[in-house]
Amino acid sequence: MKLRHILAIAFVLLFFTACDEATIPYVEETEEPQQIPVVEIDDEDYIPDDEGYIAVLVPISAIPDYAINLEIFPQERAISGMAAISFQNPSSYALDKIFLTLPFNAFAEDFSYPPFFPAQENRIFQHGHEFGNIDITLATIDLNPANFTLDGILLTIYLEEHLPPDTSVEIGLIFEAQIPRISHRTGGNDYAMWFGNFLPQLPVLADDWHIYPYYPVGNPFFSAISNYNVNITAPAEYTIVSTGFRVRSENEINALTAVNVDQVRDFAFAVLSPVYESRRTSTESGIDITIYFRGNWNDDEAQALLETAQAAFDYFESLVGTYPYQTFNIVEIELFVQDAIKYPGMMFVDSRHLRTPAVHGSVVRDIGHQWFYNVVGNNPVAEPWLAHGLVSFLQLGFTMDEDAMALYMQVLHQSLTDTMRYMQHPELSRGLGYYTSWADFHSIQFSRGKLLFYSLSQRMGEEGFGQFLRAYYGRYAFSIASAQGLIAVAEEVYGESLADFFDEWINSPILPDIN
Repeated sequence: MKLRHILAIAFVLLFFTACDEATIPYVEETEEPQQIPVVEIDDEDYIPDDEGYIAVLVPISAIPDYAINLEIFPQERAISGMAAISFQNPSSYALDKIFLTLPFNAFAEDFSYPPFFPAQENRIFQHGHEFGNIDITLATIDLNPANFTLDGILLTIYLEEHLPPDTSVEIGLIFEAQIPRISHRTGGNDYAMWFGNFLPQLPVLADDWHIYPYYPVGNPFFSAISNYNVNITAPAEYTIVSTGFRVRSENEINALTAVNVDQVRDFAFAVLSPVYESRRTSTESGIDITIYFRGNWNDDEAQALLETAQAAFDYFESLVGTYPYQTFNIVEIELFVQDAIKYPGMMFVDSRHLRTPAVHGSVVRDIGHQWFYNVVGNNPVAEPWLAHGLVSFLQLGFTMDEDAMALYMQVLHQSLTDTMRYMQHPELSRGLGYYTSWADFHSIQFSRGKLLFYSLSQRMGEEGFGQFLRAYYGRYAFSIASAQGLIAVAEEVYGESLADFFDEWINSPILPDIN
């Protein structure tokens, strides 16, 4: 019997024992999820580019499957978990070990360096200097106990026998976690706990394992498309919100939330106390959008934000392609910045940000990232601009006409030109390790990135740029793109070489002219 089946049976037994003998009604939150379309790709599985980065086209059979059972103890701020992960070796060589990342362990008390800049420390630890971690108590390979080491955010599992290419194993994990009251991707307060970049996850493996530090800037999490089957039990008064379609069963004591979602870049969730309220709507294409917030928020403002989200989905679907999931959730939490953070099928919004007009722009942006970050992945450590620059540019088209866009870009170009005079690394080609502030990161990866795509759209024309967007999305949907792959698609659509154009925009220390 597979470990995932054993874990599922054990979890259900534990759940029903905790529920005493009460009857658990079946509650379906939405209609049955639609089947996710899969883009057929005939290219080679791995396409190296001349910068050493890769465009990964993963065969459907090699997509990792995560079967995870979690039990939440809100009062203790603790979690017990079991995971079964199906992994197929996608490389060209035999493996003697398998790595998983546990980013949340960067918030352990003894971690060697903080995953944040000093300027954010007071906000992150506004409730006091609390720490947390995930402790792995057992690791198995195909049901057999395995030797492992846990060094900060990196879990290494040693294989007794080498794993040949295209061969699969099932990784089993039992773990426990303590969640501090901090304002970060994973954290909590008196009203909720939230979990972004929390669960153990396989790094991308192609030419090599792509393992990176938890940089204090950007999104230092490089992940492949995966399938998730997650069961979460918590006291019945709490609501579970997550990536994917959810089905909730409950009694007077506990509630079991079951989630099954395929082909997503990550799995995030939140545990919300009864003080949270929700408002819901749906798009004409059937996407359910829900906002979860603490009380004392004007209903008109909540409705206005839902309408913005509706319009944003319509905008990106018409511009790029169909949103391949059924739900999208907006959840109020506490973050280290007055902004929002995107995850597949959901976004976390800082409480200070939610009730300001600026939140509408964040919602449009993070909905756009569902296409470019989630469906079309990229290496966010080596080439952040592929997603940040493109979505930041497309976001502007949601509210600006051509004339307003031109004026905005002229002002931005002049402002960034002045800023870059004082920057040590103004090239777009720099990865996360070069940045010593969020301001510099935003100036280059967001602002210079959006200027690049604006300039590209001017060169290609509106129709040509639209063809490029749809072709790029179609080629790399549910895969991982690279700068070289994006350039190749742009050249195919444009019909001429764009090598000089992209070289100047990506590698020059001087900002190119947008005219």
